Formats: sequence, structure tokens, C-alpha cells
Amino acid sequence: MSYVHIRHKRQTPVGQIELPIACIGWMIYAIALVIRVAVIFMSIAPQLQDNEAYGPNMLRVILAATAVVFLLFVVSHHDAEPNSTRQAYISYLTGGVTMDLFDSIILLDVLFTLESHVPLPFAFSKAILSFSCINYFLPAVTLLALGSSHYGRKSVPAHMKTVHTLLYLLLVNAPYTIIRIYLWHVYYKDISVFLIKNIMMLYVSLRSIRLHYLNSHADWPIDDTELDMISPVTRIRGRVSVDTNGHPQL
Repeated sequence: MSYVHIRHKRQTPVGQIELPIACIGWMIYAIALVIRVAVIFMSIAPQLQDNEAYGPNMLRVILAATAVVFLLFVVSHHDAEPNSTRQAYISYLTGGVTMDLFDSIILLDVLFTLESHVPLPFAFSKAILSFSCINYFLPAVTLLALGSSHYGRKSVPAHMKTVHTLLYLLLVNAPYTIIRIYLWHVYYKDISVFLIKNIMMLYVSLRSIRLHYLNSHADWPIDDTELDMISPVTRIRGRVSVDTNGHPQL
């Protein structure tokens, strides 16, 4: 199927809209996965022990394979040359998604009650499970963004970039940060290094949204290096004037 799809993409004009096969396929996979994850963690996982063959470690490995499945989805739908700009762009988008999938697995660790020794209230444990399961649907947005750009052949629409950033900000990094800080200060749970990752991505996401806002109100699109050169007065006005060379005026 991937060969036929790639051959079709070579014959499809870049501006033509096509069926997001990878996105639809991932949604079907995610629905089946989330149903199983929810059933396991609401019934079996709290009683699993490390000395069992099919214990917490086996479950972690199986869930971690989700990142491998996502990468297979991406690889089978493009033919970018190694070390090319397209390949770098695809790796940039997919790298963050795989880290977020691993982040969900680490967050679910606290639900192994016999291992973590942290008895959580019913509502809080279900909140952890819910946000972890939501994260399994979000790669579909990345696949949709990649499909809209014909896997790096053109730029992703600005509104889709903003939606992608907001979803991971509001549904992954912000709630994960709050949950981990709460576990740390209330239940004295060992801190995860992924907390730093969540905080870093909060900054990156907010900066990206700010840059998009400034670009949408600018006479000339600007990049990260030019953004810091704009005066505060110009930022407040929401407009960026340019000189004869097309650069922002300070």
C-alpha cells in the first residue's frame, strides 16, 4: 500500500487535496489501543507485580511499541531523500510526537499501585488515565499536518501549525506538568525528568504561538532571530514596519 501511495503522491499536484490515509489509519489504531489501555488500567494494572511474566515491565514495552507503530506510519507514506530538507522537516515533527508517547507511558507508571505505593483518589487516577489516552489520538493531527504539506514538499498551513501547537500545549504538556508537580508535593512521588521536558515544551509552544500572532499582524513575516530585535512599542501595536530591504524596523 505504501508503494502505491507514494507513486500516487508523485503524480499528484502539490496544491491538490488528497485523502489523509495515514491520519484515518492512526485514528482506527488509536481507538482500539485506548479501549484496551482503559480496560487494563481500570481493572488489571493496579494488581500487577514486578515478579510476574506479564507484569508492569511487559506492559510498558507493549505500550512503548506505539511509538514504533507511529514511525512506521510516517516512513511508509513518504520517500524523502536521506539528509534532505524534507527528511529533516519530517524528523522534526515526528521526533516530538514519539517523546510525547513515551511521556504518557511514564505518567501511567503511578497507576501501578503495588509498585508505586501511591494510593490515589479515584478522580485523580482517572484524570491521569484520561490525559494519557488523549495523547494517543494526537499523532493523527501530526499525520494530518504532514499530509497537508505533502510530507515536506510545501509548508504546513499556519492555522494547522497553531492548532497542532495548542493541542499539545493544552492536552499534554500543561496537564502533565500540573499532575507531576501535584504528585511531587502532595504524595512525595519521585520526580520524573520528563517534568523538565514538559516545562521546556510549554515555553517553546507559547513562544511559537506568540511568533505566529506577530507574523499574522506583520507587514513582513519574521523569524525567531528577528523577533527579539523588534521594539516593545512595535509589539504592543501589533504591526511590524519594514525598511526598503524588507527587514523589520526597530
